[in-house]
Amino acid sequence: MFYQLPPVGNPVKTTSHSEQSAEACLQSIAAGYQPFFYQSGTAALAAAVIAAMAQRPCEQPEVLLPAYACPDLISAVLYAGATPVLVDLEAERPWMSLTQLQRKLGEQTVAVIAVNLFGIAERIEAIQQLAHSVGATVLEDSAQGFPQAGEHDYWRADTVVVSFGRGKPVSLLGGGAVLSRQPDGLPRRAITPVTAMQRASTRFKAGLYNHLIHPRLYWMLLAMPFLHLGETRFNPLTSLAGMDAMRHALLPDNIENYQRAGAEGQQQLDEAIKADGVLKLAPACNTPATRRLLRYPLLVEPGRRERILARLNAAGLGASVLYPAILPEIDGLPDSLAMRQGAREAIRSQYPNAVDFAGRLLTLPAHSRVRPRDIAHIGQIINHS
Repeated sequence: MFYQLPPVGNPVKTTSHSEQSAEACLQSIAAGYQPFFYQSGTAALAAAVIAAMAQRPCEQPEVLLPAYACPDLISAVLYAGATPVLVDLEAERPWMSLTQLQRKLGEQTVAVIAVNLFGIAERIEAIQQLAHSVGATVLEDSAQGFPQAGEHDYWRADTVVVSFGRGKPVSLLGGGAVLSRQPDGLPRRAITPVTAMQRASTRFKAGLYNHLIHPRLYWMLLAMPFLHLGETRFNPLTSLAGMDAMRHALLPDNIENYQRAGAEGQQQLDEAIKADGVLKLAPACNTPATRRLLRYPLLVEPGRRERILARLNAAGLGASVLYPAILPEIDGLPDSLAMRQGAREAIRSQYPNAVDFAGRLLTLPAHSRVRPRDIAHIGQIINHS
């Protein structure tokens, strides 16, 4: 009970020593992109959708996105004034089905959101070839992926959206950015000034967060149900503002801190898990072993997954199912959305691979506080369950 690994949780640096600006730092990583900063990753995605709509005006703009994803994608699309259209996944992969994507692209499609789930890259070039054939923009949602030092070709889409929220690879407990090759139509927002009181509050919250994600303390957060940790709900976006000045100043140091760490933990997880019937998604998707993941994902048959999950969490080993269901089944989504209309089984039958993925996904912690003995224990439980 008194040892509990968080599923994710890189610490936040609260002091700034870098001589680089946030703009220069991101441009050194992603040459050819211009960075623009917003109050959250959801707001950044909404801004990117607004730009895509401006670049391809049409009467009823649609945005295509995977049927298994964070509901914040829906929030961003609705705020921008477009209609979300869901696309099934490929079988046993965190990728959109190219066949269904091609079928759903049309004259009203302004953008396709390609999700970098866990840090496993989508097939951006193939998606761009299809999307560009109808004049649509490809937006790469990289909320769960961030390049390590030297990975200068990590992002390849027309526009990239990055989140710096809680539990993200580079975390500032808030903020997001759009990296754009063609920023025409992108709503610009100025960096928001902060008062001394706001600075002190942000520093206090970050310090508290850094302490509470320690495995010896994280169990206390889980004992507070009102925090709703790990819950997946739809939360509508209500405004579009710039990133605050404190987080903007802290971003280069936090990027540098993230890029210092390697991928040794997830490589050890890959070696430790030897069970039959367990699909390791990163190698299955030809992800380089050196690429750092936010979580280490597996596919396990239902029933067995629940048994493994219960045993891992009883041992305090930070396992999670990520999002519990496909988007039409997420709590809080507006009932007026076309994706939620109709009988449950009829809706699920439109996205069979996404339903299967949601029912089999199990993720393991891959952050810096996972110890070798944790990894050995994880492997022992999975291999004997």
